[in-house]
Amino acid sequence: MRPSPPLVMGAPHPYRRLPPQRFWRHAAREAAEGVPDPVTPPDFRIGPDDAVATAGSCFAQHIAAHLKAGGFNLLVTETDAGAVEAPFSALYGNVYTARQMLQLARRAHGLWRPGEQAWRRPDGRWVDPFRPQLFPAGFETPEAVASARLSHLAAVERLLAEARVLVLTLGLTEAWLAPCGAALPVPPGVLGIEEGAGEARFHNFTFEEVVADLDALMEELLEDNPGLRVILTVSPVPLVATYEARHVLESNTLSKAVLRAAAGRAADRHAAVTYFPSFEMVTSPLAPADAFAADRRSVSDAMVGRVMGVFSRHFLAERGSLPNAPAAPSAAPDITPEQEAAFRARSSILCDEERLDPS
Repeated sequence: MRPSPPLVMGAPHPYRRLPPQRFWRHAAREAAEGVPDPVTPPDFRIGPDDAVATAGSCFAQHIAAHLKAGGFNLLVTETDAGAVEAPFSALYGNVYTARQMLQLARRAHGLWRPGEQAWRRPDGRWVDPFRPQLFPAGFETPEAVASARLSHLAAVERLLAEARVLVLTLGLTEAWLAPCGAALPVPPGVLGIEEGAGEARFHNFTFEEVVADLDALMEELLEDNPGLRVILTVSPVPLVATYEARHVLESNTLSKAVLRAAAGRAADRHAAVTYFPSFEMVTSPLAPADAFAADRRSVSDAMVGRVMGVFSRHFLAERGSLPNAPAAPSAAPDITPEQEAAFRARSSILCDEERLDPS
């Protein structure tokens, strides 16, 4: 039996002088009074004239909408009357994985051209594989898809060059890769694609792969835009489905843990990167009871408002007091499927991932 280390008499308690926010009891008191504020103060503030771009998973659209409502300069380099009305800085739709964002940047800079070019839907219309639901009417020909893509990638290139701040929300590690290696927002089979698609394969990105993709992304973005600041977040929205042979709860925990750890590693390695803990605020045991909507997956409007209130407190300078979060109801009302569908229609949030659930 190994002997215990000797006691050092009179040694100071190493935690005694730490600030209150380092202790759970302090966080619990914050939760009793409202919402805990777990943000490590950043070394910069977003001014009212600083161009802010957002990208990432479905939750990124909430951030974009609230920045715009707060009177800040949400950078938008591309609009189209035929696209779904949702708050995107450019019309790229959902960008779920770090690999997908890295490839988008490389496509915009003319450094990579994927083999997937256009998919034909069962109705005969064609869609862009990387934003398959953004244009509900689709396109008449593959050539029309290619033409729209040229202007789209030019808009993304301008966005990456002009943005003062990029808020990037990491959503998934599970992905489907085309034969050329392109990371797709959804596999072609969930849309009933009939032509133009290769045989996609499932891939679950590891911690090492996500870290490598984020490292490459930051290096390439900063090479073209040295003054850019990147705020990384992890989406608190759970996986709608998992392709792994295990319960969705287990896959969701692993996926979010990988993304959170990779975001932390990126913030440690790159001075231009800051982490914003929206994931922790929504999913921790200290989160309010109404943090999620009735489906236990969508983040409630009230919780989004609280998260953005904390974001505003730490990141926004001068003008830009975001709207107050709605008061939490005393009891959760019964919500019918029709009411929930109507709410989603009003919310204008595009979420390709929902097509993974056939029901």
